[in-house]
Amino acid sequence: IMRTNFQTRSRDEICKDSCKDDAVTCFLQKIIVAIRVLKVPRNISYERGLSNTNYTALANNIVNLKEKRMAVMIPFQLNRIDFDSIHIVKKQIQNDRLLNISIDFYSGVLMALDSLKQLGLTTNVDVYDTEARLSKISEIINKNDFSKYDAVIGPFISNNFERAATLLKRDNVPIVSPLTIPKNLYENVFQTIPSDTYLISKMVNFIKQDTSKYAMIVIADDGHRATSNSIKSQFSQANQIFSRKNEEGKESFYILKEDIEELLPEGKSYVFLETANEGFVSNVSSMLNGFNGINIVKAESEEEEDEEIEREIIMVTSNRNSRAYEGGNVSNFDLSNLQFHYASYNMKYNLENSKTFVNNYERIYGGLPSKYAIRGYDLTMDVLLRLASAKNLYEATNDTIETRYIENKFRYSKKLFGGYYNDAAFIAKYEDLNIIEICIFSSLIFLTLFFGFYPEPLLNTIDASIDNLINNYQINLNYYLTEQNN
Repeated sequence: IMRTNFQTRSRDEICKDSCKDDAVTCFLQKIIVAIRVLKVPRNISYERGLSNTNYTALANNIVNLKEKRMAVMIPFQLNRIDFDSIHIVKKQIQNDRLLNISIDFYSGVLMALDSLKQLGLTTNVDVYDTEARLSKISEIINKNDFSKYDAVIGPFISNNFERAATLLKRDNVPIVSPLTIPKNLYENVFQTIPSDTYLISKMVNFIKQDTSKYAMIVIADDGHRATSNSIKSQFSQANQIFSRKNEEGKESFYILKEDIEELLPEGKSYVFLETANEGFVSNVSSMLNGFNGINIVKAESEEEEDEEIEREIIMVTSNRNSRAYEGGNVSNFDLSNLQFHYASYNMKYNLENSKTFVNNYERIYGGLPSKYAIRGYDLTMDVLLRLASAKNLYEATNDTIETRYIENKFRYSKKLFGGYYNDAAFIAKYEDLNIIEICIFSSLIFLTLFFGFYPEPLLNTIDASIDNLINNYQINLNYYLTEQNN
């Protein structure tokens, strides 16, 4: 356990003590800055469109100045790191995706705690290494008094979160799932990632606002057949296409020109693509882009004239959160030409609007923040500001409070006889090599979710040099991580 009070101790004291008393904690500080994986879309810039949503500024509604106590459960798996060999440690860091995510997320938590300190909030945070093991979850909770916490963030892994949520039910301790959708929404559970069903409904609702004439096609692989059927149920005119199979009956993740050409009439067409396969995304998007715009259809005989067909094809997906749309084989130019629309629980930050945060992060950690670092920041800010705006997290959570931070937004609704789920998400589109946020009225979402009908009206991965970061590392990490609790 690593414990820090972010009000009463200076950053220099924290860093000094952690290195003196706990070599593991000290080294963890160093590997936090040693990993920095920056993902930015190739030839893509980000812009935020006009929003009709009124977000709640919780920082202006602080009424509870009582010291907050929070636990963060992260699978660092320090027990697996060989601290005797820098070479081996660097290899582990490079190859262990869960460790990468853990370090990035935790760096965001630290940034949030420092920001909240500037607001005068006193926060005691205990950080537990879950080692990504179920037995460790039980051990941590049974050996420590978790009833003292105002909130718990984590664990990351679904099964581990389920174990922790079950054990914390007895004391009704709020537990927040940061990166996965919980298996069971117990009354003390906060689901921060919107469900796939909600993302589908948000995308469908958006398209149904288009009152112009359009054709509808749903392309999917077998793994997303249920999603395809769900979309089809909302658009009776939709044609469904599934990826072809090889001679052995195995899915090949491609379609042919003849599978789709006759289903694309002149004029506007919406084409859903539901897959987590990068090759399939590349196949479909390049093919659709070939049909998009003005096409000349050759006459069958010399007596006939060539026919000119003009199509407007808009490719959409209900959930872009898989890596399939970010692969090197997928052309951002194709996506932009197709005005690619998608629903997502996060929206890549706009550098201009987030300059202060990004600059501070880069100054401290030597690289730009990943989406997991920003997730850690946004979620920690939201949980602790909600605690500061009400008596407890339960009272600070209702569907009239919608908050937005760097890349994420949160609006919680309560499940009947259950916990809380986030039903705030983004719709974005590619346009002229920009990604622009599109906003829809929350009242439409309300009708969709509660009444069951709709109103009619890129990527390059840039790896920062680990050697350079470690060699240039100076212990001015600015804060945090502290004494080991025996």
